[in-house]
Amino acid sequence: MLQSQQTLFFLFAILCSDSKIVSQSLQEDKIMAKITSDMLVGQIVNEYPVLIDTLLEAGMHCLGCPSSQMESLEDACMVHGLNPDALVLALNSKLGEVEA
Repeated sequence: MLQSQQTLFFLFAILCSDSKIVSQSLQEDKIMAKITSDMLVGQIVNEYPVLIDTLLEAGMHCLGCPSSQMESLEDACMVHGLNPDALVLALNSKLGEVEA
């Protein structure tokens, strides 16, 4: 699967919160994780600005909010009703796409 298609696939899984799709993708793709669900949203935005569009496309529109500086990605996903595992996969997939 092409990296951009894979990113879209993960974003779809996030929106659908389909844990089965995410689990299967985790097993199929041995992506080296740079982004983890315990990272702060502000940290991700500051260290990896290339991921801002992916976060916005997933529905995380609070990137400039003061809370994002102290909120983990997992907590932010809970607030926004997103699947944190799927979002982590989408973010790492995007990083792999950009670094390739």
